Amino acid sequence: MPAALPGRDFDSLLYGNVDFRALDSPTQSVHMRLDATALRVRHSGANADEVAVVYEQGGRLFNVRAGQVVMASGGWVNKHLLVDMPEDLRTAYGQFGYAPALIVNVALRQWRFLYDLDITACRWFDDEDGFGYCCNLRQNMVTARHAPPLHPDKPAVLSFYLGLPVPGLPAATQGVAARARLMNTAYADFELLIRRQMLRLFGASGFNPKRDIAAIVLNRWGHARLIEPPGFHYGVDGKPSPLERVRQGYGRISIGHSELNGAQHWGSALEYGRKAGERAAASA
Repeated sequence: MPAALPGRDFDSLLYGNVDFRALDSPTQSVHMRLDATALRVRHSGANADEVAVVYEQGGRLFNVRAGQVVMASGGWVNKHLLVDMPEDLRTAYGQFGYAPALIVNVALRQWRFLYDLDITACRWFDDEDGFGYCCNLRQNMVTARHAPPLHPDKPAVLSFYLGLPVPGLPAATQGVAARARLMNTAYADFELLIRRQMLRLFGASGFNPKRDIAAIVLNRWGHARLIEPPGFHYGVDGKPSPLERVRQGYGRISIGHSELNGAQHWGSALEYGRKAGERAAASA
């Protein structure tokens, strides 16, 4: 759908505006339907010769049918949408547990308090009252149109990472409990923890939260990390691993999402999304 893009070079893509109308034009064969939420996916027809997808848009329900469907959404979504999945696939998806992560980007007006310590990143351990476990200064993005200097007296972004473990609980239970804490904690509470942590780390070298912090952005990922129980990668007692079973898909439904190499990142999302697309195309 190149007509939707403002150009081809990086600066045009970064600073230009996407033409969202071109994503769902009736004159093209490929459509991207925005503001639409899939609700149910299942085989239909006398011989399961097609797949029916129900989705919601603007408060209305729509039903579309296809010869092949690729499910590229995460496993925590797919196991609810695929209502006719075989029992062994449902069992495999039941072994996919997820832990949350909180990544905090602190916009700084200056970072001389780090420069004077001769560091751009730091790590701390066994700090029960602290916030997260590490932080690092981000390299500024440089493009042909925008090349801000990385200078201690200039603005920069400091990123913090938080895993929210709950020691003493089984791993999957920890993930649920930590996700509830992540989503139920108010922004102001996290902001206070971040400011206190930065004072503890950098107050002695001149950090002043009122003067130096321009903004704080919370990135809450409820299903950020895959929890991998024993046998998750290679199976147990000669049985296929949950990863192997989910990769197989079923019927006219191909599955390809980021967890299918045992981790979650954009590389595996592209890899298994491509494989699922190729499987669907070969079966069409």
